[in-house]
Amino acid sequence: MNSHDDRKRASTLTALLRAELRNARFSLAHLAPTNTKFVPNELGGGTSSDIEETFNQELDARGLRALHQEDVWKREPFGSNVRVAALSRNSESTTRLREFERLLDDIGVLTDGCVAHALGSVIPHYYESSAGGSDAPEKSFSVSAATNLWSYLLVDSCLTTPRRTANKVLRWVRGAPLAFETRVLLGRLNAASSFALAGGLAVERLPRRNDQLEGWFPAGSSDARSDYLDRTMLRIPCKIFPVLSKPTKITKQLDGTPTQSWETSATIESSWPLPPGGIHRLGRALSLVRDVAVEMPRIWLDYGDHAHFGQRLDSSSYGIGSRELPPRTPADPTLTAHDLKEALQLQPKFRNMPDGVETAMQYWLKSKARSTSLADRLVFLRTALESLFLHGGNKAELTFRLATNGAWYTGQNRADRQKKYRVLTKVYRAASTAVHAGNLTDTDSALLEHGQDICRHAILKRLRSRKNLVWEDIVFGG
Repeated sequence: MNSHDDRKRASTLTALLRAELRNARFSLAHLAPTNTKFVPNELGGGTSSDIEETFNQELDARGLRALHQEDVWKREPFGSNVRVAALSRNSESTTRLREFERLLDDIGVLTDGCVAHALGSVIPHYYESSAGGSDAPEKSFSVSAATNLWSYLLVDSCLTTPRRTANKVLRWVRGAPLAFETRVLLGRLNAASSFALAGGLAVERLPRRNDQLEGWFPAGSSDARSDYLDRTMLRIPCKIFPVLSKPTKITKQLDGTPTQSWETSATIESSWPLPPGGIHRLGRALSLVRDVAVEMPRIWLDYGDHAHFGQRLDSSSYGIGSRELPPRTPADPTLTAHDLKEALQLQPKFRNMPDGVETAMQYWLKSKARSTSLADRLVFLRTALESLFLHGGNKAELTFRLATNGAWYTGQNRADRQKKYRVLTKVYRAASTAVHAGNLTDTDSALLEHGQDICRHAILKRLRSRKNLVWEDIVFGG
C-alpha cells in the first residue's frame, strides 16, 4: 500500500462522508439495563442485565452537534448508554454505503460485509474474541457489519469534519494504534495533588467543580457527577493495534453442533504501563504500601475523541465492600508518587505467591475493611495469621505455635519478639472470644491494629523473599 493509494482512498472516503452529511439523519437511542440478575464471575461477583431501549429521537446533523456540545453523554447514569446511529433514508445513501464497502474490500479488511476491529463497544458488534487476561485491557477484536462502522464514521465526521475522520481511518490502516485510557477511582486514598510517572501512569486529584471534570464519569442511579469531585483517580494510558483487520468466518463444533464463528489473522497487541497482574494486583500492592484496604469502586475506559455519546465499554469494580463510592474523609492516607512507585515494584510479586500468602492477603484486607464489625475484623485477622504462621495438620497448641512462629518471623530482636508474641497471643484469644461469646472491650480495637501491622509486615516479607517456610528452621535458627 503506497502513499498515493492512501491519499486516494482518504480523498474518496472524505467525499463519501461529505456527500452523506448534506442531508443526514441520526437516531439517538437511550439504552438501559433491565431484568438485572446476579451471575457470578471468576472474582466472586458480577451481574448480568438485558439491555432495552427506553427512549429514541431523530436528529439532523445540526441537532446532533448541538446535543454533543451540551455534553449530554457525560451525564448518563452508570449502567445506561446513549447510542447514536446514522439512518439510511434513500437510494443515494445505499449507493454510498456500497462504495464504502468496496473501499474496505480494496483496503483488505472486509469479509461478507463485515470488518474486524479493536474498537470494543465504540461500535455495535455481534462477535468478540479476546486473547488477553481479565486483569488488563484485553488483546481483543470485535466483528461488526460494515454498516455499523459506516454509521460510526458518519457520527464522527458530523462532530469533527469528514476530512479528519477519513485521515483517522487512514492512520489506522497504516498501523497507528487506538489510544484510550483506563481510569480507576481510588477509595480510601487521597492524593494531595496530581502527579505522573515516567511511563505515563498518572494520579489525578479531581477538581472541586462539576464543570471542570474532563471526560465521562459513570454515575450511580442518582446521576450525580458531583460524587467524583475532589477525589483521587488513577489514569492508565493504553493503546491497541491494529484497529482494523480482515475477519475470517470459521465453523466450530459446540457440543457436537456446528457453529459459525470468526477469527482474524492479525496479531492484536495492546500496551499499557503496568507490569503483569494489572489493576487488581496494583490495588493489593497499594493496600500494603499505605496500610489500608484500597477500594476501586469504579474502573472504566475513556476513549476520548474516539467515542461519542457514551459509546464505551462497561465499567467494573474492585475492592473490599460494595460498588458504592466510599465516603471522603481527611483521615484517609495520602498517596504520593513514591508510594505508587513502591506499589508498582511490589505488584509482580503477587503472581504465584508462596503458600498461604494469598489467603492471608484476602483476610488481612477484610480485617481492614470499612463498615465491618470489630468482632468480624478480629476473626478475619485470625484467619490471615493462621494462613501465615500455621501449616500442616498439627492442630495442637494453636495459640502458642502461631504466636511463636509469628514472633520469630517478624521480630527484630529478643525484646521485639517478646512483644509480638504477647500481641499475637492476645489477638488469637480475642478472636476466639469474638467467635464464641462476642464480648469485646475497647482495648481490643487497639489490639486489632497491632495484630494487623504484624500481619502486614509478614505478608510483605513473604512476598519479597518468595520462599515457602520451614518453621523449625526459623524458630531454631536453621
